[in-house]
Amino acid sequence: MASCPPVPARIFDMAKPWFYFNSDFSENPKIQTLTESLQRRLVMLLCEQCKPPLNDAERAYHWRVSEDELQQTKAIFLDRDFIDENWNPIGFDKASQPLNQSTVRTRRYRARHKAAAQIQEPPVGGDDAVV
Repeated sequence: MASCPPVPARIFDMAKPWFYFNSDFSENPKIQTLTESLQRRLVMLLCEQCKPPLNDAERAYHWRVSEDELQQTKAIFLDRDFIDENWNPIGFDKASQPLNQSTVRTRRYRARHKAAAQIQEPPVGGDDAVV
């Protein structure tokens, strides 16, 4: 088996082994004009963004396609502006950011309520203390 050429460097963040997948995928006309096999390859490509980068031979094996089919897929994805020359999805970082930042909101909420509770609590052991 031939050795695989080195993979171009790309930012790879193991701290985020997930991506935000929106249900608009099923209604996006740009995506829905693709065949089902190309839609599957697009999803596979998006999933790859959470793993170390693959070269073309590895990608063809992973997707279970020939290298010729892979090059045809790349040409279609490039033509439709899904990817750049290095198989990086265009706008992936922006699109994969979750819209719901509940952790940040929850922390702010709890901090506000904790501060409000500290202001409203009567002092313990003051003149009004019951013995």
